[in-house]
Amino acid sequence: GEEKVEEGPVDLELVLEVIEAEGLAAADRGGTSDPFCVAKFGGKDYKTATKKKTLSPTWSELFVVPLGRPLALSDDAVQSAAAALELLKKGSRPPEPPPGVSLKVQVWDH
Repeated sequence: GEEKVEEGPVDLELVLEVIEAEGLAAADRGGTSDPFCVAKFGGKDYKTATKKKTLSPTWSELFVVPLGRPLALSDDAVQSAAAALELLKKGSRPPEPPPGVSLKVQVWDH
């Protein structure tokens, strides 16, 4: 039989990978920390495992964030997102996201 291909918009997902952090401030008496990372997106928190006694944790954790069905995006919105991604790759802070879109990432000591 033939496989039916669904036409029209499909549910989208954002795959968020938390890789590592470097040069964190020591928060424990021994000069280390027990850091974890929390990414906030769409009103939900995505928390990594806590890494013990380190100032340069490596997580390499993936989170799949459901986005739902896409709205029609203008060329300007797509170009703006691409420009922000390039700034992040170069280590610069991108401009503020458009209203209604936010991703906040914080690294904490447990």
